[in-house]
Amino acid sequence: MTYSILDFSLNNTDFTEKYCENKDKPILKCNGKCALAKIAKAAENQNPDKDISIEKEIVLFFQPIEIIEFKLFIAIKNNIQTKCKLHNFNSFGNNFHPPQNFFSFS
Repeated sequence: MTYSILDFSLNNTDFTEKYCENKDKPILKCNGKCALAKIAKAAENQNPDKDISIEKEIVLFFQPIEIIEFKLFIAIKNNIQTKCKLHNFNSFGNNFHPPQNFFSFS
């Protein structure tokens, strides 16, 4: 039974092609549900006295809440001189010099 449900869920088109009785009636749009219901009923009839019991276990955890202290930290900026302020970068200057010819092949 479990395999049939898994097969129906994962490979619905293959399951429908193999087991569906209403292939010639696409208007019903059963998509294999008719065959799945028959398989479920047959499996239920095979094991009618099998009692399905679900055991539930409730697990509780207790953990005390820890008190966390947060301290407010405010950064105070003083006038700190950095090296970035001491340099002057000019990207608009014309510093291109073509390479000099050390060897002449004339």
